[in-house]
Amino acid sequence: MNFLKYSKLYYIISSVVILSGILSILIWGFNYSVDFAGGSNLEFRLSSSVKQEDVKKILVGDKIDLIRLSMKDNDLSIRSKEIDEKNEVKLRADLEKNLKTKITVLRSETVGPTLGKETLLKTLFASFLAILGILLYITFAFRSFNFALAAIVALLHDFLVLIGVYSLFSHFLGAQLDT
Repeated sequence: MNFLKYSKLYYIISSVVILSGILSILIWGFNYSVDFAGGSNLEFRLSSSVKQEDVKKILVGDKIDLIRLSMKDNDLSIRSKEIDEKNEVKLRADLEKNLKTKITVLRSETVGPTLGKETLLKTLFASFLAILGILLYITFAFRSFNFALAAIVALLHDFLVLIGVYSLFSHFLGAQLDT
């Protein structure tokens, strides 16, 4: 089968996907998770069903900087800017008192934004070492730097497709970029 017969079509598809992804990154960026942006993720199981609007009122009253609030059945998920342990205990008490429900903590995590920067730097360093390793291995194994360079260009292509599509998913579907 002659795959090269359709090479122009493949170039067009690839270019459209990469360019729309790059534009999406430049215009909208990413929806970063707590891992990178810092903040708190709280998940509670409530003993009875409540209205989301009532929960929002309590969060506003407790001066919680809400990023995302979602409810599924009796599970409440709150993503907000950093909340210390004292404020989290106060929030749970206010929710129990005002909503007349018992709360079971499913998850409670708080991450500072410095962890995200550190993770990003370590990821970039590891990626650089991986690219260097690929260049050295393919150059040695195939006795040609051109093959190694082609492998890195293919890797860069795949990377641009992945982050571009993820930026589009982040904007249109609310997908979060995390570790």
